[in-house]
Amino acid sequence: MDRHYLQRGWLHAVVLVGFMVLWAWGDEVPSPLDFGQEVLFKDAWKTAITQSNAAMWANPEGKEAYINRALAHANLGEFENAIIDYTRAIELAPKYKEAYANRALAYANLGKFENAIEDGTQAIEIDPKYKEAYTVRGTAYANLGKFGNAIEDYTRAIEIDPKYMEAYTVRGAAFAGFGKFEKAVEDCTRAIEIDPNYKVAYSNRGLAYVRRGKSQIAIEDCTRAIQLDPNYKEAYVNRGLAYAGLGKFEKAVEDYTQAIEIDPKCKEAYGGRGWVYEHLGKFEEGIEDYTRLIALEPNNANAFYQRAAAYVKLNDWEHAAADCGETIRLNPVDHNAYWLRGQLYCQLGDKQRGEADIAVAEELIVLHGSAEQKAAFMEFKKRRAENKVQGNSGSKTESIVEKWDAWERQLLEKEPRQQSPSEDDDVSKGDRCVNTDNRDESRR
Repeated sequence: MDRHYLQRGWLHAVVLVGFMVLWAWGDEVPSPLDFGQEVLFKDAWKTAITQSNAAMWANPEGKEAYINRALAHANLGEFENAIIDYTRAIELAPKYKEAYANRALAYANLGKFENAIEDGTQAIEIDPKYKEAYTVRGTAYANLGKFGNAIEDYTRAIEIDPKYMEAYTVRGAAFAGFGKFEKAVEDCTRAIEIDPNYKVAYSNRGLAYVRRGKSQIAIEDCTRAIQLDPNYKEAYVNRGLAYAGLGKFEKAVEDYTQAIEIDPKCKEAYGGRGWVYEHLGKFEEGIEDYTRLIALEPNNANAFYQRAAAYVKLNDWEHAAADCGETIRLNPVDHNAYWLRGQLYCQLGDKQRGEADIAVAEELIVLHGSAEQKAAFMEFKKRRAENKVQGNSGSKTESIVEKWDAWERQLLEKEPRQQSPSEDDDVSKGDRCVNTDNRDESRR
């Protein structure tokens, strides 16, 4: 199957994950607690919490102690606790812009991007030149797919501070979200010019190069990021993707595995390694990785779909159909999941349900597909009618795989947009099920 299509979920995740760094805005947070701040900067976050607790006991109305403890909680990944402390700081000082900005970032790390936007906006209203607030709000917009809004915020942050390397890097991510990879490379390069040791810019420029088809250059950038920080998991993930793009699957597995060793909860690494295992024919290992990913992110529709793909290759059509069902539950407009489940139902002997699912898939393409997807689908229909796509000579499993491959190669990862079907777009006619051996019987 087309690698870029199957990687659609991981790619966007990796584009943004490198930018969800935990900014402490250290220069802007008042720091009367000298020892507490010193401990914070040494990353001894638990000790910092203890010190902040002591400060609160001495002065319950001191907002700085709440900020310091919130920062410690956030750096420990305890974002809910961080939000509680940021909220208390805001109650004590309603114009405390740093508390709003940092709470916005905590919300973003929890996936509560609308809340993050509200807090970022509040910080900007307090100080229209607060560059970090624009950056965190832009990141929230980007994670919601509102890349235009994100670019506006990042650009405003750059106008405030033309040497703000973080803003260039995240704006590059937003450009990547638009598919403007040249601009993504330019922004990351500008960040590197400002700070030649900025690991995030190297890693994300590497990812942009991957999407431009320049995987070897991408490997060099990611390797530089790893040299700067041997524990930088995002660089291993992005380099793994670059190796996969060159067909160096064993090296890709090594990098994804290294990322997992650094962070056993690295979702992007499980997704990427699972896909590589599939390409290596190690479908059981791929299923294990997708299962781990689903345990970490139960609402990841793409993970269920990928696992369904692996089950198909193992002839386990029942589990594949079940995973397609989970994909559809989480993403009701996923035409690929409907199409594959329909073919699986047909092979399992339930032709009525199979054809119903395939009809839904075709309708979704017509209603919600991009112009490119619609054109590809109509070409697919034409070729199928000419019997050029069906695998008539192989096993049933081969036929499902071949037909599915043909479908997905036609329908690449074009972002869908709303459009109405025309009267000429009647694609509901004909026998939709794959009939691999000229019989309607399925495997018993």
